[in-house]
Amino acid sequence: LDLARTLPTNKFFDEPNSSKISALRRVLCAYRFHNKQIGYCQGLNRLAAIGLLFLDEADAFWFLVTCVEHLQPIDYYTQSLRGAIADQKVLRDLVGEKLPRFSTQLKKFDVDLSAFTLSWFLTCFVDVFPHAIYMQIFDVF
Repeated sequence: LDLARTLPTNKFFDEPNSSKISALRRVLCAYRFHNKQIGYCQGLNRLAAIGLLFLDEADAFWFLVTCVEHLQPIDYYTQSLRGAIADQKVLRDLVGEKLPRFSTQLKKFDVDLSAFTLSWFLTCFVDVFPHAIYMQIFDVF
């Protein structure tokens, strides 16, 4: 479990022995037993941590279940990452359509956009946007 890097600038998660880190560990372990097909995947810690900012531990668990099993595409967090990879293909196509010059430069230098955007999608942009912005993303959920 990647607890130490979970919301490191948030005061509730900045200490390794904080009560929120302990709650996060329990939520992620409970999810691992709840959904054995997924178990644990990069990004789940960020989703659970967002839940723990506003919900008690039990509700944060169900928030995680809802995000992973009902709001994201099937196979988004499984070992194959099939859903997440599909999103990367959609993003690549959108970049090609909406930003053709940028897409050409990526191809010219053999840059795979998903090399850095996959983690953005898996964490619902928690690691790349400020708190105020990613909370608006979660409001859409």
